[in-house]
Amino acid sequence: SIKTEEWGGKEQTQKHARIQSNNARLVPENMVRQKYWELDMSKGNFGCKINTVSLTSNPSTKSKSPERRTKKYPYDNQKEQYMIHIHGLHHTGTGYLRKTLHDALNEAFATEDEESSQVASMHDSKRNNHHKVSENEGQHLQTVYPTFMDRFKAFMSSNSDVDAAGKLPYLADLCHVSSNEEVGRTLLQQWLPFWDESATFLLQKTPTVDLLFHERVKVMPTLHVIILRHPMTSDVTIIKARKTLPLNSKSNLWINAWTHVLGALGRGKVEWYAVVTYEALIMHPDAVVEELLEVVKSGVKRYSNHTKVEGPSQRSLRKTVMKDNDDTSKLHNSQWHRHLHVRNNPDKSPTDYLVPKTNSMGVWKKCLQDITCHNEMERLTNEVLPHFGFVSIDSQSTLPLSLSPGTVGVSKGFGRVLYSSEGTALDEFRQIGDNDKDKANDGGHGNIDNIPPLEMITSLEEILSEQQRE
Repeated sequence: SIKTEEWGGKEQTQKHARIQSNNARLVPENMVRQKYWELDMSKGNFGCKINTVSLTSNPSTKSKSPERRTKKYPYDNQKEQYMIHIHGLHHTGTGYLRKTLHDALNEAFATEDEESSQVASMHDSKRNNHHKVSENEGQHLQTVYPTFMDRFKAFMSSNSDVDAAGKLPYLADLCHVSSNEEVGRTLLQQWLPFWDESATFLLQKTPTVDLLFHERVKVMPTLHVIILRHPMTSDVTIIKARKTLPLNSKSNLWINAWTHVLGALGRGKVEWYAVVTYEALIMHPDAVVEELLEVVKSGVKRYSNHTKVEGPSQRSLRKTVMKDNDDTSKLHNSQWHRHLHVRNNPDKSPTDYLVPKTNSMGVWKKCLQDITCHNEMERLTNEVLPHFGFVSIDSQSTLPLSLSPGTVGVSKGFGRVLYSSEGTALDEFRQIGDNDKDKANDGGHGNIDNIPPLEMITSLEEILSEQQRE
C-alpha cells in the first residue's frame, strides 16, 4: 500500500489506482469527501443511486448544504463558459486526445491578453496548493458518482456475469439521480478547485462513457468528445483481472458499451458531441483536430447569446491529407504527434502506436480459436467495424479489415470526425477546404453523419442480444 485516505468513512488504498508516477500525490485534505452514491451489483441486481445529500454527512456538514447550493458558479457569471468531457474506454487514447485538444483550443482561441486563460484542464491545474492525483482524471477528483475502480471492485466482489462487466463503463448512466441540477452543481463545486475558473473551456477526461449522466446533470453547455478504438487492439483491465470470464468478454464489453453510447446518440439524447477513432487521430491528426475545432466553434455559436465568437478561422483542410494514398510509410509527422511521446520513445513512428500489445494479440488469437468469440468478431468485422473505416495495415499499405490479429488503422476517407451534432457546419467546412468534393470524400462517406447509422446500431443490438441469450 502506498498511502491511504478516507472516502465515505472507509479507508481505501491507492494501490488499485495503478499510479504511473512514483511522485503522484493525493487529493488535498480540504477536498469534499462526502460520498453521494450507492452501488449494488449483487447477483440478479444492478442498483445505483446518486443523492444530493451526502450519505456520510454529519450535522455540521449538512448545515453547509444551502451555502453550497447558492454559491456563485462560473456559469452564473456574464462570461460564457463551456464544459468539454473526453470519453472512451481504457487504453483507447483519451489521454492523447485530451492533450491534443487542449493545445489546439489554446492555439485556436488565443487572445491578445497573454494572462487570459482560454482552456483549463485538470491535468495542468495546480492552484491554491491543490496537488495532482493519480491519472489526474475527473473521476478521481469527486465523490458524487462511482469511479471506475469503485465499479470494478463491486463487480469483482459480486457474482455478476460478463454482461454486468459490459455495463461498467457507463454505469453512471444507469444510476437514479435524485436531482439533476443539485447533483450537477455539487459535482462542479468539487471539480472547480482543479481548474482555472476564468477559462472559457473546462476540460475533463475520464476513461468511461458516462455520457447520459453528464448530459443530465450539466449546468453549462457541454460538449462530449468520444473516442473509440478497434475492439481487439487495446488492453482491458477487467479481462485480465477476472480470469474466469469467457473468451468473448473483451468483444462483449466493447459491444455493450458502444451499443449503449451510439444508441443514445442515435436517439438524440445528447445535444453537442463528436465521435472520432483513435486510429484516425494517429494517422490523420491534423484533419481530426481541425474538425474538432469546427465542432467546438459551431456549438459555441449555437449556445452563445450575446458574445461574438472568436474561433478558428475557416482554414483550408489539409490538402496533403486529402491527397494521401494508402501508403502508411508516407504518413506525415504532425505537430500533434508530439503528445504521443510524453512517456514513450520519441524515435517511434506514429503508426507504431497502432500496433497491439503482446497481451492484446494473445487475447485476439485465443478469441478466434473459440467458436462463440470467433462468430462475434466475424459479425463485427463484416457488419459494424466498416462503418468506422477500419482497415488492416501491413508494412507497406492498408488492406481490407481482416479477422486475423494485427495492426489496425483507418482508410483515408475516415481520417476525420465520424459523427457529430454539428454535421451541417462540418459539411460546409469540408467544402471550403477542398473544391473537389468528390476527391475529398473518396474512400469515405459523402456528408458528415449527424447520428450513427441505424443499420450499424441495429447490428450491434442484435449481436448484444445474442450474447445475453447464451
